[in-house]
Amino acid sequence: MMQSMINVMPRGKRKIGLPGQMVLGLLALVAVEAKAATCAPYDPAYYRDISVPVVGPGIASVGEEVAVGSIIYYGSYQIEYMNMGWRCTWAYGEAPVTIEAFTKVNVISQPSGAPVLLGGKTVFPTNIPGIGMAVQMSTGIMTSWQYPVDWIHTPYVSTSPTGGGMSHSPLGHFNVQLIKTGPISTSGTQQVLASSFPVFEASQGTTAPSFFSQKFWTVRFNGAINIVTKTCQVEDVDVDLGSHQLSDFPTRYSTSEWKDFNITLKNCPPFHGYMTGTGRYIYDEKTGETTSSGSPITANKLNFSFTSVHGNYNTYAANTETGPGTAEGFAIQMATQSSSNANISLTSNVPHTSLGITLTTNDGANYVIPLKARYYRYGETAKAGKANGAVTYTVNYY
Repeated sequence: MMQSMINVMPRGKRKIGLPGQMVLGLLALVAVEAKAATCAPYDPAYYRDISVPVVGPGIASVGEEVAVGSIIYYGSYQIEYMNMGWRCTWAYGEAPVTIEAFTKVNVISQPSGAPVLLGGKTVFPTNIPGIGMAVQMSTGIMTSWQYPVDWIHTPYVSTSPTGGGMSHSPLGHFNVQLIKTGPISTSGTQQVLASSFPVFEASQGTTAPSFFSQKFWTVRFNGAINIVTKTCQVEDVDVDLGSHQLSDFPTRYSTSEWKDFNITLKNCPPFHGYMTGTGRYIYDEKTGETTSSGSPITANKLNFSFTSVHGNYNTYAANTETGPGTAEGFAIQMATQSSSNANISLTSNVPHTSLGITLTTNDGANYVIPLKARYYRYGETAKAGKANGAVTYTVNYY
């Protein structure tokens, strides 16, 4: 049986057969975000906890008369290597890019109390009253004596089309000073402990074109510095100038014979000197060697001043006492035993240095100062009588 099929199509429509397959094309739209400039640490892993030691002999003799604000110790510590800095990257064509960086140093511990600003430096107290500590930190990019410090670097504009820029500091150092901030006890030898110094924390980073912050140092100090402040023992000295006839001084400016005497300084401290900032000791972490720069040690010195109790005829002549039965027209002169002329000023405003003694580092040493004295007639007329004089002497330690 034969069957047939009739396709009935709606009026006005025709079925059209197309050979092959119909392909639907898809337009893929991929969103590509432009790469923004970014900054990061030069070495993300770089961090050091640095313990700065005492550099140099670690002992100083500091006299009472050393002025407030004076440096009495100066040591420098050069670190071996550091990897602080930043790297910035950006896409080709993004230049110019402005890079804004910072370095900060904060004080995270002040075991001896709050600091003061002295001579442009932040000076921290130590465990010894009258002695403060200051430190200069240098990262190669930033150097400062004042803390806390927030160092904003000069903005850097890079026009590099290759998409990169960096700043790198391989070197750094710490300059440590002890500074006299007030009176120091003269009880003997005292230890300034580095554990009484502050502890610092240093960080760096950028604020543009992106932000990052990296702590790269914690800085603390170790060791001790011995400070010698003891003074010598002094005693009164009586000098017998003898009895004389008025005829022994026939004219104005006549003198008697010199009489020798000594001033003895007993049980003196060792005089090691101190550092004044004209030089310093430098420790190189890389080589392990300590060297010096300039003249690190300033020698101690003693100044002597002599003052007449009864006033002066002139700088080199001390009046004798006045009153009933006293001589008139006479004064007393003094000199070093090696001099033929009166060369000791008897007014306190003209100090004398050393007077022939050489200071040593021996503890408990005695020093003898050889002097001499005589009568001196200054009056056109003179009267016989008692001719007692008195001169005070003061030893100043530097």
